[in-house]
Amino acid sequence: MHESVFAQQIVQTVLAEATRRRAASVRSVDVEIGALDAISEETLREAFAIEAAGTPLEHTQLNVRTHEGRGLVVRKASFVA
Repeated sequence: MHESVFAQQIVQTVLAEATRRRAASVRSVDVEIGALDAISEETLREAFAIEAAGTPLEHTQLNVRTHEGRGLVVRKASFVA
């Protein structure tokens, strides 16, 4: 289940930025996943919820789009002060 690795990367990246901004929580995160990575969006959402539990991302809406190729890109995050 490599979705958990992607979920960990998303949470770590956004948590670092939330800490830098001194944000209390995160409303939403927009990510793009490479179509060649064969990621299940549903499984990614489940893994994200597990990784985000107990963090400022716990109730964050994860918006997922697919792009050609491989890789993960965090495009945007909406922070709450």
